[in-house]
Amino acid sequence: MRELSLFSGIGGGLIASRILGWNTVCSVEINPFCRQILQCRQDDGLLENFRRHLDEALVLEQLADLAA
Repeated sequence: MRELSLFSGIGGGLIASRILGWNTVCSVEINPFCRQILQCRQDDGLLENFRRHLDEALVLEQLADLAA
């Protein structure tokens, strides 16, 4: 299953999704501290690499591309 994570926080839900075998294709988080934690978790290998965005309009555009 593919997942778009909105309001991702520090990634607790993303970690659970990974345990369930879901594939996160994109993550949106506005808080700079939370984005930093997400980046650290990807760098450490706790989360797989996926796109991270602040601009919701860009996310919707890229989702349309993914769905095509």
